[in-house]
Amino acid sequence: MSKEVTVIGLGNMGSALAHRFLIGEYPTTVWNRTAAKAEPLRASGAKVAPDAASAIASNDISVICLERHEHVVEILQAVDREKVLEGRTIVNLTLGTASDARTLSDWLKKRGAGLLSGMIHDYPADLGGPNTLVSYAGEHRLYEANEELLSAISPPRYLGADVAAANIVGSAGAAFHNLALGSFYESVAYADHFGVSPAMLLETIGDHGLELLRRAFRTGVELIERGDYTTDQAAVRTHYDAAIMAREDMRQIGQSADLTGALCQQLESAIAAGDADLAIASLYERHRRGG
Repeated sequence: MSKEVTVIGLGNMGSALAHRFLIGEYPTTVWNRTAAKAEPLRASGAKVAPDAASAIASNDISVICLERHEHVVEILQAVDREKVLEGRTIVNLTLGTASDARTLSDWLKKRGAGLLSGMIHDYPADLGGPNTLVSYAGEHRLYEANEELLSAISPPRYLGADVAAANIVGSAGAAFHNLALGSFYESVAYADHFGVSPAMLLETIGDHGLELLRRAFRTGVELIERGDYTTDQAAVRTHYDAAIMAREDMRQIGQSADLTGALCQQLESAIAAGDADLAIASLYERHRRGG
């Protein structure tokens, strides 16, 4: 018989999670503060719990996906008053900090429950695909006991026993992803001003640009691991020349060039510190020192 699972939180992502469990033929109980959001899942075969405590009490494992970490804490504190947490495994897929994960793990342990802290690295529509990723951290026994169930969402990746690891990776990934998106649309608006359509820009730089980034990331990590940023390729000075040209051209057509301007400031500081001829990966050292 398939393991039964509870899903708490039925926003876009939570609903997608519940659907993945149902597709995998795992009996699924759901709950959401706005009860109407549960009705499409009821029609798909989910059991709808009347409250969060009943939902968590229904199954050994509960997956929580809410908008903010403080909402997770509020719900679990309310559930705790019903004394139903003991022996349960909570899989928290809500974005939070490293401290959030560690504090929640300690709080649950005192109540006889365990925590797998996870991070979804894709959009709701992508769940279940072979190239999607959800990472988890926490006690290995908890991950091992639930790995098959969690595979119904997407191929899982275990990051280790430090329950904060998934939150750290998730926050870093979200920062990079969101800045990349913002930079892309800043560049799209610039190109469109001169008649290069968004579709044309994507076609021109899309696949090649992503592969170029992958190569640059690999090279940069190798330099970080060696602690040696000397390079015979594009140095900080070269990146700066390209960045200031783009910034000034954007400003001439009335764009604020916020993200490009921020990069220029970082590179200017590096050049002033004498790093002009080093690889751009040397920025890692400045960020690590808080410079």
